[in-house]
Amino acid sequence: MAGGGSPKTKTASSWTPEQHTAAKNLLGYLTPKIGRYQGQLDTLMSGEPSTAVNPAITEQYFTESIYNPAMRNFENVTLPAIGESMGRNYWGTARRDAEQTARENLTSDLTSQLAKLTYADEQAGRQLKESAMDRMLNAYRYSPEMQMLSMLGYSPQETIMYQQPGLISSVLGPLL
Repeated sequence: MAGGGSPKTKTASSWTPEQHTAAKNLLGYLTPKIGRYQGQLDTLMSGEPSTAVNPAITEQYFTESIYNPAMRNFENVTLPAIGESMGRNYWGTARRDAEQTARENLTSDLTSQLAKLTYADEQAGRQLKESAMDRMLNAYRYSPEMQMLSMLGYSPQETIMYQQPGLISSVLGPLL
């Protein structure tokens, strides 16, 4: 398969009657055993994350935990401190320039914090999707069809290829 070829083809027609009977019995044995967990397997095999990243929650967190406290601190502590430090020059351009610089620094800091949170959300979303795909592939190994293909000698890579619609029934059709 590494060379880009197709999976090896095995057909039920080349089986002896004993092999056919054994495979049919095995499928009959596996299906009810694994079938009682089919609901859980279907959920796992959907490939969907169990939870999602919600940008609205991140925005709410940023507003309540970072933005609002920073703005209160700026209005109640930073601006008055700048004014007090100017003394008699309170109405001068030095105070206005110091306040403008403080505003620019605050804006830069808040923008940086929001960017970090947004990036963390994006990373979390990717990890959730990757985890869901891992769970799906692990769950797929336990489906009755994949167990049967494995018992027939197909490699894990080949059985994954048979996830495509129609391929499983083309191999296991005569047994079903």
